[in-house]
This record gives sequence, C-alpha cells and structure tokens, in this order.
Amino acid sequence: MTAVIVAVVMAIAWFAAAAATIAAGRPQPLADAPEGRLDCLSYAPFRKPGETPFDPAAYVSRERIAEDLRLLSARTSCVRTYSVDQGLDAVPEVAASLGMQVLLGAWLSRDRVLNRVELERAIALAREHGDTVRALIVGNEVLLRRELPERELKEALDHARSQAGVPVTYADVWEFWLEHPRLVDAVDFVTIHILPYWEDEPVGIDQAVEHVRAIYRRAEAALGGAPGGRHTMLIGETGWPSAGRSREEARPGVVEQARFLREFVAMAQAEKIPYNLIEAFDQPWKARLEGAMGAHWGVFDSAGEPKFPWQGPVVARPGWRAELGWSVVGALAFAGLGFAFGRRGSLPAQAFAGGATTLLLLAQWRYLQDWNRDAIEWAATLPFLLASAPLAWLAVDSTLADSANALRESSSDAEPPRDAVRAIAEPIAAVRGRRTLDTLRMLFLFGAAVNIVLLVFDARYRGFPLSFFAVPAAVELLRLGCSRLRSSVVSAEARLLAAIVAGGSLAVAVFEGAANSEAMAYCGLMLVYALARIDFRLLRSNARAASTVPTADGS
Repeated sequence: MTAVIVAVVMAIAWFAAAAATIAAGRPQPLADAPEGRLDCLSYAPFRKPGETPFDPAAYVSRERIAEDLRLLSARTSCVRTYSVDQGLDAVPEVAASLGMQVLLGAWLSRDRVLNRVELERAIALAREHGDTVRALIVGNEVLLRRELPERELKEALDHARSQAGVPVTYADVWEFWLEHPRLVDAVDFVTIHILPYWEDEPVGIDQAVEHVRAIYRRAEAALGGAPGGRHTMLIGETGWPSAGRSREEARPGVVEQARFLREFVAMAQAEKIPYNLIEAFDQPWKARLEGAMGAHWGVFDSAGEPKFPWQGPVVARPGWRAELGWSVVGALAFAGLGFAFGRRGSLPAQAFAGGATTLLLLAQWRYLQDWNRDAIEWAATLPFLLASAPLAWLAVDSTLADSANALRESSSDAEPPRDAVRAIAEPIAAVRGRRTLDTLRMLFLFGAAVNIVLLVFDARYRGFPLSFFAVPAAVELLRLGCSRLRSSVVSAEARLLAAIVAGGSLAVAVFEGAANSEAMAYCGLMLVYALARIDFRLLRSNARAASTVPTADGS
C-alpha cells in the first residue's frame, strides 16, 4: 500500500512540475511596440564571458565595435556610451560610418587624474565628430556613488561646455537631480535615470510605466524642463531585468522585460519623451556588482541574439518541450536504476520521482547560469545540483524498503528462502544506501542553513534558490509521512541547522515583505523543510511527555 501512495504522490509532483513548465512555455499576449526604431540604447562591449571593464588591460577592438554597432543599427540610430577608454574612443567614428549618432560618455570617479585624462579625450572626440556626437555626458551617477562633490562635478561640466562644441549634460538617478537642482545651470539639458525595479520602494510591472511617466513629469516641473521651461530633459536610463530575484512586487523575467519596454516605448512616443534604454547587450560582468539582475538588462543577450520580439506574443521559456522530453528521460533513468537493483515494486514511484526531479534539475541549472559568477561559486553550488538526483532516488528507495521490511516483520508468513550471497549482500547494500542518504540529507540541510544566513544578513543581490531545496524538502516530507516516529534519527547537529533554517526563514519573510511572492514561496518551503527535518511530531511528543512527568509533590 505504501508503494501505491508514494507513486501517487510522486505522480502529482511530476504533473505539477510539468504543468509549471508548460505554463512557462505558453505564449503571453502583450501590447505591441510602435513601429519604428528605438530612440537610443546604452552600449558597452563587454558582453562575452570573461570580459570586464575592471580589467586594466581590457581593450575592445574597432572590429568588435563595428560588429556590435552593425547589429544595433537594425534597431536604433543612437547608442549611449559611458567612457572613452579601453578602445571605446572608436565608437564615434564607427557610428558615423553606419549613419548613427552617439551620446558620448566621459566616466568620472574619485580619481581626479584619470578624470582629467578622460574628460579631455571625450572633449577632443566631441569636437572631432561634432556631426555624430549628439551630446557629451560628463559623469554617470557619480553623485549617487558619492565619489565627487557637486562643486567638482560642476567645474567639469563648465569646462566641457566651454570646449566641446556639443550639448553637455550629466546623468544620474532622478532623486539625485532633485537633491542637486543647482546643477541645472551647468548643463544644456537634464539626463535622469528612472528604474522602477531598483527604486528604494520597488514598483511592480503593472505600475512601472506609469511610474516612469509620473517621475519624468515631476522632475520636469521641478528642474525647469517643462514645455516653455529652461531645459529639455532626457530619460538616460530605463529598463527592466530579464533574470534575477524579485524585489517586492517587481519580478524580473523575459516576459516582464518585453512588457515594460513595449509599453514604455509606446508611452514615450505618445508623450514625446526622449529616452535611452538600458541596455543593448546583457553584461555578465555586472553580476559581480548587482547579482543576476545586473547582468540581464539587455535587449540582446550576451551572444547578440534578441531576447524577445517587439510585436506578437512572448514566450518565457521557448525550450519547454525539450525540458518535458528530458523529464521523460529522467523518469526512465530512475526506473532503470530500480530495475537494475531489483526494486520491481518501486518502479512506478521511481519513474514519477525521476520525472519531477529532472525538471527541478533543469531549473537548478538555469539558476546557476544566471547567478554564478566565477569558478569558486560553481564549485560551491554544483555539488548540490549533482546530489539532487541521488538524494531523490535513495529517498524513495529507502522509504519503500522500510515499508516492505515492516510488512515482512509483521507478517505471519515465513520469509521465502534466499541464497547465501543475497542474504549477506542485501543488508550491506541497504546500510550503505542509508548512510549515503543520511550524508546527502545533512549536506542539503547545511547548505540551506548557509543560504538562509546569507539572505538574512546580505540579501540585496542574492536570489531565492527554491528549486535547490524543493527536493530535500520533499524527501523529508516523504520520510515523515511514511516512517514511524523515531527520535533517535534526529541528531543535535541536524536540530541546530534546522533551527537556523526555520528562524532565518521567518526573518527573511519579514524583511522581504508579503508583496514579494517569490520570497514568500521560498521562505514557506524552507520553513516546512526545517520542521519536517527535525520531525515536528517529536516536538509535540516531547511536550506531552514533559507535561506528564511527576512533580516533587507527586502530582
């Protein structure tokens, strides 16, 4: 009977995982973007694995820039750059050859010597390519980073305006423009960044475009950029990440990114708001600064492929059919192992468990690709992916074996005779299997405790690896539901780690807030996992036992 129950539970798990996969592959109807080209796209060439502007020796060839701009020229006639170093001084010349224009950036930091070199080179390029350089952007979010005071920034702007021969501006998050309104007189137009996902109070996708419009009009009125005012105003950065963690109601995703950009472009066109989207290509190096979210703002991925169409439905996971196919392979593999080890009665349960586990393994692989930044992180996380399938198979096998043994012990029928080899080998194999299972259970519990502690103390750029702990949570629930109450199996170490997971889950849930459905799902799973791991029935049993202990007066 236990084998039937386990098979039914595993079948439900597989079908639920398959339903989620099918839902992710269903085309989502979205409003089409208006016909025509995008106003402008942020361009940084460091899009391939291992490329980063933090490498002092990094240099981008003119050929690479030409390759990138030819691709972008099909979508826009303008690119925004952030520096003229590391080969980027070739952008104006290449853009001119393609009939494109450039919002040329001069990077400012706390290094005053480098600032002077950067600014003079940018001014020279602006003068040399005056027909191509639409404007010179002196500094990007340097006030936000607290790397220069307003006075020094204004001096740099004044110098550029007197020498560049093109309009000069400064770009920063909208709040910092409102905090430094005197800078308005140092620029030819105001450039503000409005990023609903990164707001101090994140804005969900349903309100994101209206938020951008409202903030633009608010800043326009405050800084004299309204029609008839002293200055025009450019949205220098806006966009939405296609991967990463949720921030309150702001959830990343390909469909969400496509929706925001389509709706924003339509709004900007209707409201006659000039804009630059962040950004042209995904930037893997940004993951080191901002987690998976920072690396996935591109209209094109890091290989230069479009991430979504601008008209028609959008699919979150185009490869969903292949995922379902792999889940069937996983089901056959689990069943094949059961057959090889002589577990004929457990084949349906193992097959269903294999299908569900495979879909979770694929989700884990996607998570690692998005979040892992270096070899150390791969070395720390890949073992959990590799251990998930053995954990699931051994848990189902152990549960059904325990049930079969209990049934034989309670049966009055004599056990069928076994040959001597099997009589010795089977108990040894069972012991080894249980030891391996216990080791894997402890590994995942330790990993869960580490992950939850990191989320408690440093959550901003960390994800919620729900797919990694769905398997161990299911294993503990399976053992809890199909095993007898045995307090001896819960070690002191396991109790401590489970307590950390449970307490940390409650803390993360409070910190993230109920609006973050992804965080709530993760914390709920981890809490259930922790309680099942220590067998919450023991807590009630121990409490009842304590209440029945005789007191000193014999009561």
